[in-house]
Amino acid sequence: MAGNAKEIMKALEDFKREMRTELRSVKDSVKFCSDTCDETKAIGAGLKALRQEIAHLLEANEALQDENKRLTRRVDELEQYTRLNNLEIMGIRSDEDPADVVKKIGDVLKEPVSSHDIDTCHRIPTRKPGETNIVARFVRRDKRHALLAKARKQKLTTKQHGLSQANAV
Repeated sequence: MAGNAKEIMKALEDFKREMRTELRSVKDSVKFCSDTCDETKAIGAGLKALRQEIAHLLEANEALQDENKRLTRRVDELEQYTRLNNLEIMGIRSDEDPADVVKKIGDVLKEPVSSHDIDTCHRIPTRKPGETNIVARFVRRDKRHALLAKARKQKLTTKQHGLSQANAV
């Protein structure tokens, strides 16, 4: 019986060792699952914060796009307003001084234009090579309107300006 007791004790010790190994393995597995769960919760919290930030950024982006559209319209309106004093003259040779051309056209139309009436006057390129138009910015809009009204009534041409060809101005 003593041999039997030793065998039983040895079997119990082996069983105890196996149980400790199994218990250690189960503890490691539970710890791994717990760590994974904690990481998943942290990732979920991070995702929630990122979603809130994305929603905030989308709102801010939409507000900025609306503001951009509003400002673009405003710039367009202001550009159009500043152009109200401009008069574009086409069909004039490029070898003449633009301010002198505007004054000559005023004389032809019997609407005298002085240097004080013109804020700035310069040539702008066109799609046709060798041709440039003249843009005159008047100090007062009423002078520009008077000159334009007379030019429309008389259907001014380059021939009236002293050129051989009769192009519309």
